[in-house]
Amino acid sequence: MKINYDVREAMDALQLKTLRKYQIQPINSILDRRNTLVIAPTGSGKSAIFQVPALVMHQKHYTWTLVIEPTLSLMEDQVQALNAKGIRADQISGNHPMDFGRITVTTDGPVCALDLSAPFLYITPERLQSEAFQKAIKNNPPSLVVVDEAHCVLDWGYTLRSSYLKIGKWISTLKKRPVVAAFTATAPEAYRSKICSLLGMD
Repeated sequence: MKINYDVREAMDALQLKTLRKYQIQPINSILDRRNTLVIAPTGSGKSAIFQVPALVMHQKHYTWTLVIEPTLSLMEDQVQALNAKGIRADQISGNHPMDFGRITVTTDGPVCALDLSAPFLYITPERLQSEAFQKAIKNNPPSLVVVDEAHCVLDWGYTLRSSYLKIGKWISTLKKRPVVAAFTATAPEAYRSKICSLLGMD
């Protein structure tokens, strides 16, 4: 495959020398603005599949990508890895509240004026449901929403973490609909269509 300049530039930023064959199709799918479900083993380079197109979009259109992670450890690992490469990635969690923005109080309640200039913002599904966060990004929604470990939508959504079931509804409320990319290593065939349906990827 001939890699275009924008993709090569993103690869260089991520310190990737090559792309594997199975990474190329979903990268192109995301760049073509198609919702994409990726099933690939842990440690196989799933992160690059969304990081490459996310950087291309950021470089060309100054947009940003929202990455939804199930655990703080996964979130922090990815943020630290990106920052170590000189790529800015922010996160909102219990350990990292919305302190890189500015919270103001209006008649409608608290509004957080986030700095959304970074290519990546990592968040948990619970923090995504924060009214202050949703107001903060209302006029500047992400161009790409990534749901990592997407099997959690079904594994946890109906039991411990109902916020997973609200992701698709939230996406449908955005002014400009983002591309949705879901990633997992452990989704059996029966799960896949359900995940896509719940995330509004149909």
